[in-house]
Amino acid sequence: MNILENYLVETKSVEPYEEGWTKEAPFNEQKFLKVKAVFNCYGRKQEETHILTTDEWEKIKREGYYLG
Repeated sequence: MNILENYLVETKSVEPYEEGWTKEAPFNEQKFLKVKAVFNCYGRKQEETHILTTDEWEKIKREGYYLG
């Protein structure tokens, strides 16, 4: 499987995310976000929902894409 760049086009919403598993080790030391955004992968724009750590989301915003 190839890893492709998915470019951030538009952020629809960002909300804090808490479920039972986020309170268990090893996840309990991280904060999670539910992110709805439009991503472009080789011309295919699609709205996606991701559960990300705050660090992952900051990296996507800073770099403008994620590999997936």
